Amino acid sequence: MRGAVFLLSGLLGLGIGAPGCSVSQDYNQCQKDADCQPVGGTKRFCTGDHLCVAGTPADKLCTKMYPAQPSAGAVPVGVLAQLATDLGGTDTLLLSAIELAVDEVNTYAGAGQRPIVLHICDTTATDDDALKAMEILTRERNVVAVIGPTSSREVIAVAVEAGRAGVPLVSPSATASAISDLPQKGLIFRTAPSDNLQGPVLSHLVIKNGAKLALVFVDDAYGTGLSGAFVSGWAKGGVQNTPSFNRAVKEGDKAAVAKAVSDVLALPSLDYVVAIVSLDAAPLLEGWRNLPFTTQILMTDGAKSDTLLALITEPNAPPAMHFTRVHGTSPTVSLSSSAYVTFQLAFSAKYNGMSPSSDPFTAYGYDCLYGVAVALGNARGGEVTGPVVAAGLARISGGDSLTPVGRASYLSAVQKMAAGKNVPLDGASGPVRFTVTGDRDQALFEEWGIDVDKKMFTSTPAN
Repeated sequence: MRGAVFLLSGLLGLGIGAPGCSVSQDYNQCQKDADCQPVGGTKRFCTGDHLCVAGTPADKLCTKMYPAQPSAGAVPVGVLAQLATDLGGTDTLLLSAIELAVDEVNTYAGAGQRPIVLHICDTTATDDDALKAMEILTRERNVVAVIGPTSSREVIAVAVEAGRAGVPLVSPSATASAISDLPQKGLIFRTAPSDNLQGPVLSHLVIKNGAKLALVFVDDAYGTGLSGAFVSGWAKGGVQNTPSFNRAVKEGDKAAVAKAVSDVLALPSLDYVVAIVSLDAAPLLEGWRNLPFTTQILMTDGAKSDTLLALITEPNAPPAMHFTRVHGTSPTVSLSSSAYVTFQLAFSAKYNGMSPSSDPFTAYGYDCLYGVAVALGNARGGEVTGPVVAAGLARISGGDSLTPVGRASYLSAVQKMAAGKNVPLDGASGPVRFTVTGDRDQALFEEWGIDVDKKMFTSTPAN
């Protein structure tokens, strides 16, 4: 790009204009992203060369390493997460848990174990960020594994590149059932439970035979997969139900959300309204304030966020009774398990008393890093490559006794892996055993509600 500027300036100095170019062409368009105005509704970003371009520039995607000054010979591991909170990123707590696990693993570098360095990429800004960042990690940073992406859509988007590079992915929070069917077998893992497990749990909340219900879900792999698992879940329990209203909406489409709100309000005598969405959960819930209070509203893990609780304190907030009829399901953890307590104490010590319990996926992220670190033992002192790590991850399975994650048992787990044994883990998120499709074979779920007075979520076991 600078070469083009030099040529043009030379031509202008000679009084010669480049064909089709204005002599007032601005090659110092911006200093920051806010200086770039959208074009045709497309957001633009400021590059390191001070030009406004569509799409996040490559030099802004993977800007952080942890530790910032890694040990010599540290094994590169990628992280794909949505971190920019001003753009809706929600993975900062999850990243903190991953970094804690790196600290613990790296304490054994002097004992012959390979230290790890994270190459951290923020995928929040545009839909293309995950694939662009994945290509940076595999083609430039030479990572041997990637933790993330954190959304189902992004996992599906980067799976082909994972297959091309032979680099395994381990997602802490992508739950879409379609991920199990991706062709990159042996490379896609997740500590988050598949929606094939959550769907039946959600369906059990609709226990009335012949219930009249409306179903609204996000039109992507997460929404379509979980809605399908939700509907099919009744058959196993002998309950007869069929949604009388079934609507897919594009995430963030305000007009589609408004139409779904009005159409549901027009339906008579509903027993349940089920919404399987993330970003649109708050506007849907606010819009349905005028539903009869006999109508229950069910949501899922994507809706359980601070934006939903923020509705309680809005100047024109819905009545308290509206929030008391809201329930949902979400993956959870056993807060009293020894593995989780150990993780929580270490997390609190590192982060000045902060608790990880507000987001169950925090524990799932911690387990992701330990899964990758234990899988490094499959190299048996030889070269660490993506296929070697993937083969190690596949052996976090089987019926052998569980080895706890955490500093105390790390060496034992690596030694078992190096000896060719299966190493199922007792994770902070519960037992971690990967199936042949890379899914975990079991998980805990909760039924959550909303306490209006305390402005917080409540939780009871759901399985």
